[in-house]
Amino acid sequence: MSLSQALSAVGLIRPTRRRGFCPACRGWDSGTADQPGRAEREISPPALTALAFLALAAVAWVLMIWQSRSTGGMAMGLGSLESFAASWAVMMAAMMLPSALPLVYEFARRSEGRRRWRTATGVLTATYLSIWLGFGFACYFVLGAFPVPRAIKVRSAEWLSRWPACTD
Repeated sequence: MSLSQALSAVGLIRPTRRRGFCPACRGWDSGTADQPGRAEREISPPALTALAFLALAAVAWVLMIWQSRSTGGMAMGLGSLESFAASWAVMMAAMMLPSALPLVYEFARRSEGRRRWRTATGVLTATYLSIWLGFGFACYFVLGAFPVPRAIKVRSAEWLSRWPACTD
């Protein structure tokens, strides 16, 4: 099985959908459509949506790695609501977008023929991330209302000190 057949089988590429016929354009074509048994291919729009999703997750991973290296011995803690929200949003984009990719791709693939399917896919993604952001805010406020006892903090600090990689 060739690569194009495999990609076509999973729906990532498909035969080109011509929206009309132009006799003059046929003369300028490279000839791939004229050869029997060989059709022109295009990347499906839901696959492009999935690719954009993965690109956004990759950028978020780069930002997460940059954030973790730039802490410079900063004390652990929740910090201000703004810094928590920014860090939580970057972490969500890095970790939750790849896990939501099958849902978003399948939604986009099934709704592609409908009007404003791209908007609906964007709303689905925004809703998914908003729910996780709300969960993060709930955790922030619960930890602010009920702080972790000092004994647990001391034990976890002792445990972390046993691992040199965690203290560098």
